Amino acid sequence: MTSYRKTRIFPFRVFMNPILYLCFSLSIVSCRHLSSNESTASPNDINLPQTSVDSVSVMKDGVYCYRYMIHRDTYDIHLSLQNGRIKGNMIYKYFDKNVVNATFSGYIKEDILYTKYLSDSSKTNQRRQLNFKVRGNLLIEGEGRMNLNQEILSYYHPDSVRYEGLVYSGIDCINSLITQ
Repeated sequence: MTSYRKTRIFPFRVFMNPILYLCFSLSIVSCRHLSSNESTASPNDINLPQTSVDSVSVMKDGVYCYRYMIHRDTYDIHLSLQNGRIKGNMIYKYFDKNVVNATFSGYIKEDILYTKYLSDSSKTNQRRQLNFKVRGNLLIEGEGRMNLNQEILSYYHPDSVRYEGLVYSGIDCINSLITQ
């Protein structure tokens, strides 16, 4: 004959002591409070470094290099900024494929780089508008509906550009694929 011993289950023991019961209740309420805050956050929220929107403090005159890597593909940007004007080069190096070179020029206003991009691809000479948002040591590529206007792809509504595209990280220009 097997004998079974009565055992007390942990949660019931907590309810016997009023202090433990109070602590247990508060921990459950605080957990529920945290999870409700997390559910209200948008899935598109990205934690990026905060910067001033004054163009003088966002980027000073000088030379900057940025890189985006995915799988074995590498995209580099090499730009120079002087008195609010931007000139630079881009290179798209695709693994086991061709390399696409491009040049761009434009200006900076607040924390946005407004550029005109011209690819030097042997297949096509694509001309388009390309914007970036500056966030600390990052460049975030702008995305939006494009419109073909006088052989240049430009943003259909410039005010509706979303800065949710590729995120380029600042690198030392010595490590850039672009040699200047």
